[in-house]
Amino acid sequence: MTDAEYAAFRPTFPFENYDPNGDYPEMFDFCDRVEVGNVEAVANWLYPILKPQTVIDIGCATGLYLAPLKKRYGCEVFGIDGGRAEDGAGRHIAPEEFRRVDLRFPWASPKRYDLAICMEVAEHLPEYYADNLVDIVTLAGNSVLWSAAVPGQGGTYHVNERNYEYWEEKFFSRGFKLHEKHEEWRVAVQQLEVPPWSGWFRNHSRLFQRVTA
Repeated sequence: MTDAEYAAFRPTFPFENYDPNGDYPEMFDFCDRVEVGNVEAVANWLYPILKPQTVIDIGCATGLYLAPLKKRYGCEVFGIDGGRAEDGAGRHIAPEEFRRVDLRFPWASPKRYDLAICMEVAEHLPEYYADNLVDIVTLAGNSVLWSAAVPGQGGTYHVNERNYEYWEEKFFSRGFKLHEKHEEWRVAVQQLEVPPWSGWFRNHSRLFQRVTA
């Protein structure tokens, strides 16, 4: 491993080599284009079943998944991401509802939310940071909607594609279990009207809940 590779792998301070190529604006635009068809469907299923009053999105990008939960259902929302607001991070939520956070470092949520969302974020961080990301998510929410790329999925800047069991074990070891509504979610998500390229969403998402809140 070269010195440059080591610095990117294990930075000494937040945001060091977080986006060395300056690609965040392009990635945010891409995410908005390909995921816009998911967000209303997710909100319209999640809220009636779980009825969260507070929701945090970890790795929120533009805040796209939070917007309908706030506007349609009146949820209190908050999003964190490594991207900068000036590049489009959190642009679908209010400035005070977004915070820039380097997900490679420990971060404690200021409160515990009813629902934490972390969709297709984990595969973008080296495996070294996997436990830290799951710590952030599980400390932030009583229920978790989680999705992460599986081996062979491929994608831009994917560096840690893992099978479902890998992530499930991390949640189980932190006092979580598959949500009592998980199977209902698995059935419902197959019926959601989402774009054909959103196969990852249909196949990979998992719904967890804290064993004791």
